[in-house]
Amino acid sequence: MQVLFYLYTLKKAGVDAVEELRFPEEKRREAVILDEAAEMKLLEAVQHIRRIIAKDSPPQPEKIKFCGKCAYREFCWA
Repeated sequence: MQVLFYLYTLKKAGVDAVEELRFPEEKRREAVILDEAAEMKLLEAVQHIRRIIAKDSPPQPEKIKFCGKCAYREFCWA
């Protein structure tokens, strides 16, 4: 989603670009293209983020499998 946001920002600036994710351990590359479906998904995510920001207090944290290794876990669980 982050790469899609970068592509969207470039598109708004008049630059039509394609990104590539590289996975060295797997010796694999994956192209990331901002097509119409990806752009709609991105804009929905941005709207969801804006709704969260507009609330008076943040949502309650939910533990998921990534919490143990997350660099921000102290912000949620302190």
